[in-house]
Amino acid sequence: LNVYMSRGQAKQMIAKMEEAANADSTNKSLWFALGATYDNMGKKVNAETAYKKAIALDKNYFDAYYNLGAMHYNAGVEVYNKVKDLPMSKEKEYNAGKAKYTASFNKSLPYLEQALELMPNDVNTLMSLKEVYAKLDNFAKSGEMKKRIQSW
Repeated sequence: LNVYMSRGQAKQMIAKMEEAANADSTNKSLWFALGATYDNMGKKVNAETAYKKAIALDKNYFDAYYNLGAMHYNAGVEVYNKVKDLPMSKEKEYNAGKAKYTASFNKSLPYLEQALELMPNDVNTLMSLKEVYAKLDNFAKSGEMKKRIQSW
C-alpha cells in the first residue's frame, strides 16, 4: 500500500485495501484504514460506509466513532467558513449554507458523543464537541465542554 501511495496510485491502493478488508471482513482495523483512506481522498460516502463497518465489528471502537464524527464536523466547518462572512445582500446563500453546515454538525454529534463516552477525557473530542454545540447554538453544552477542557 505504501508503494501505491508513494507513486500516487490511489485507485490501485484502494483496490488492494478493499480486497484486504473483504478478505478479512471481521478485521475492524482494515475497515477503519479503508475509511480513513477514503476520507483523505474526499470520498465521504465510501468513508462513512467503511467507518460504520468498523463500528459494527466493535461497538467500542473509539477511533472509528471519532473519525466519522470528525469527518462530518470538518464538512460543516468547510461550509461554515464559506458563508460566515457573506454580506447581508447574500442572505439566501447564507441561509442555504447554514442549513448545510447545521446538517453536517448534527450528523457529527452522535459519533462525537459516542467517542466521548468511550474516552471521556479525550481533548480533541471535547474541543470538537465544544465547537459543534456552539455552532448549533447549544451554549450550555458548549460551556460544559469548555469547562471540562479547562479542568485539565
